[in-house]
Amino acid sequence: MQQLSLSELSTLIKSTLEEQLPPHIWVKAEIAELKRARVGHAYFDLVEKEGQKIVAKLRANCWSYTFSQIENEFIAHTGGPLKPGMEILCLVTVQYHEVFGLSLVIKGIDVNFTLGNRAKRRQALIQKLEQEGLLLLNKRWRLPLVPQRVAIISSAQAAGYGDFKTHLSEQGGHYRMELLFFEALMQGEQAPGSIVQAVQQALSEQPDLIVLIRGGGAQTDLDCFDDEGLVRALAQAPVPIITGIGHERDETIADLVAHTRLKTPTAVAAFLLEGFKQFDERLEQAKVAIYRSSQLRVEREKVRGERLQARLQEATRKRLHAEGLGLEKRSMQLGRLAERRLLQEGNRLEQLQQGLVRAKDHWLRQQELRLENWEKDLVRLDPLRLLERGYTRTDLNGQPWVDQQPFPGDQLQVYARKFAAKAVITSVTQLKKDNE
Repeated sequence: MQQLSLSELSTLIKSTLEEQLPPHIWVKAEIAELKRARVGHAYFDLVEKEGQKIVAKLRANCWSYTFSQIENEFIAHTGGPLKPGMEILCLVTVQYHEVFGLSLVIKGIDVNFTLGNRAKRRQALIQKLEQEGLLLLNKRWRLPLVPQRVAIISSAQAAGYGDFKTHLSEQGGHYRMELLFFEALMQGEQAPGSIVQAVQQALSEQPDLIVLIRGGGAQTDLDCFDDEGLVRALAQAPVPIITGIGHERDETIADLVAHTRLKTPTAVAAFLLEGFKQFDERLEQAKVAIYRSSQLRVEREKVRGERLQARLQEATRKRLHAEGLGLEKRSMQLGRLAERRLLQEGNRLEQLQQGLVRAKDHWLRQQELRLENWEKDLVRLDPLRLLERGYTRTDLNGQPWVDQQPFPGDQLQVYARKFAAKAVITSVTQLKKDNE
């Protein structure tokens, strides 16, 4: 019986595979697991399933240079990276290693297979909108802190619309907003035009934002939300658009162009109420902050006041001390000035007294001289002296004759030293004056 070693068997398997299989094979499989190495390599677990049962499984490697090209192309066409759960058509080389066993080396992936014709058209529209800047256009609007007028576009029969109203009613509490409902078809060929018309009607009411809600469903039921006319109308709306169209696994282009995309209508209602709650919390935080700030300001001002009071008291004490020293100094100066002034005034009084004494003596001498002169004048003017010198004194009518006008018949009394005589005027002769 022929015997082979394990390595010989491994070599035989490897050579047989290389001889019997073509160098490149297209393989359809599902990605069960995908690991990306830091150096750029990618390691796949590829499986084939029948229902939920795995009927085949192989490891696959994609080296960094090839994987970088493949994933960049995949992202460019699909808008997202490769991930588990995707079914792919990949070009592989079968490889057998004596130690690591059988594996595949991925050389390429057919993106069109993954996308399909429908997905490819959808992706083309996304790229077109992105190039035109419409994917981010509606996101430029700021959500109102507390929306007061909310326009709702949905179908009155849609379960999602009922869930939306129920959640607002049960969880809204004291929050209130004006809900403006606009009926529109939510599936079918007529739905895009119906929704666009509802958007236009809603905008005429000047809402704070527009909510587009539907609820989940089959992927084909959501095709209307990938309509180019509809998504353009949503992107160009002058108010924020919030969508709650389907479940988490369903993402439409309408979701992509909206300001905010939420999974379900209930999530949209919760989102709106959360805005109110956050506003309430911010108000409460503002109140607390204002209170704390006020308390802190009061404390700071109290400390500042105490410091100012202490500084004022210290400044006052220093000022009083300085003023006391100043007063003492001025008092001493005033004392010295008073002493000096008293001395000066004393000297002045003494000088005045001496001057008065001198003036008195001088005045007395002058008066003595005047008396002597008067005495001499009296002696000189004594009538007896004149009579002794041979002069006489004549009175007219009993009065000294000075300027009286004499008339004939007037009596004259003549006095001499040794006699007195009386005479009567017989005639009067008028003498000429000296200047005549």
